[in-house]
Amino acid sequence: MAPTTLVLGALALTSSADGAASQLQTPEAQAILRLAVEAASAVRTATYDARVQISIGGDLRRIITGQVDLVKFDYSDPVGGKLAVRGEAVRTDTAQVEPFHAVYDGETVGRLVPAKSLLLQTDLHYGGEGLLWSIGKELILRDLLAEEPFAAQREAPLITYAGREEIEGVPCDVVEVRYDKPHSSARWYFSADDHLPRRYLREYRSARGNEVTSVLTLGRLRTNTAIDDSIFTIQLPEGYALKTVGIKPPKPINVGDVAPDWTLVDEDGREYSLSDYRGQVVVLDFFATWCTFCQRAMPAMQKLHDDYADRGVALFSLSCRERDPDANPPQFVRSRGFTYPVLDGNSLAPQYQVRGIPAFYLIGPNGRLVYSGSGFSEERHQRLIDAIERQLRQIDGSSGN
Repeated sequence: MAPTTLVLGALALTSSADGAASQLQTPEAQAILRLAVEAASAVRTATYDARVQISIGGDLRRIITGQVDLVKFDYSDPVGGKLAVRGEAVRTDTAQVEPFHAVYDGETVGRLVPAKSLLLQTDLHYGGEGLLWSIGKELILRDLLAEEPFAAQREAPLITYAGREEIEGVPCDVVEVRYDKPHSSARWYFSADDHLPRRYLREYRSARGNEVTSVLTLGRLRTNTAIDDSIFTIQLPEGYALKTVGIKPPKPINVGDVAPDWTLVDEDGREYSLSDYRGQVVVLDFFATWCTFCQRAMPAMQKLHDDYADRGVALFSLSCRERDPDANPPQFVRSRGFTYPVLDGNSLAPQYQVRGIPAFYLIGPNGRLVYSGSGFSEERHQRLIDAIERQLRQIDGSSGN
């Protein structure tokens, strides 16, 4: 199919008087998405060929082709699994070809820069995310790594079934989606056989106000097959130099160490400083709005805030590693009815060496770290509560003396 025929037309869906999209989720579309969620959740490994066409204002600007390999391993990790992407990007106006090859092995990101004969490497958390999500990221279907795939689609106000179409010889059920964000819509093509995506067409308005259409097509998709770990590292090619980039990680913070101090301001301009809470117990919760385990932790954080606020325990939720530049973490938390303080923790995440999220740190009345952990479950949350109770008993015991 020619690129010009892939542009998603106006969705024939109802809108409110002020132009905002009304709620419309057809049963057919919901059923297809449920099957897609089940199928993607069962994926442990995936390998596929990919092709992306990016148009701006109706003009085809870039074509990116390549191969993606991924292995899920940890939902609290910012990536969610090991990843390798390689191929080439072509600018249609200049015919310039740019090869790329990037990998992530669970800790370190590597990327080849053929134009400079360099192999760049860095820790994911200290510059690696920017290195990984540069050229070639358009080929990566992040929902195959997600703990709850297609969450944004299932929560969208407008979801309709648009019939069946064949993609690369695969019959697909087509679901049209319009998201909460203005000027943002998509068309998903799910295989009628295995219910996994074969094409993802997205339309949105860029930060510069341009209308952008991006079409990702997946070919030769293979799932749950063995993938050699060597794919997720890059051997130094002959004639290349190895260069370590990113920022140097700070000194590790361990239980017993004095917690790094900080001063942050909330959305209302109120200033908070860790040093102001000396003599109290402080809980830090590092989270991101896209993180489903972080969302699951929110009711527990609210209960902790309610149960312990009058007992000398201060809870701060610290947003970090947002993927959407338009994300508003305080608003996100408030919209769900939670009332604990939400602060921008991007500057603190490196200091506290946050890796997986959600990440929880408990600071005792003497300002020292007494507990840290990442990921959320009832068992892990109970360990945090037990640590809080131990600190409170120590405070009560000291007061009794």
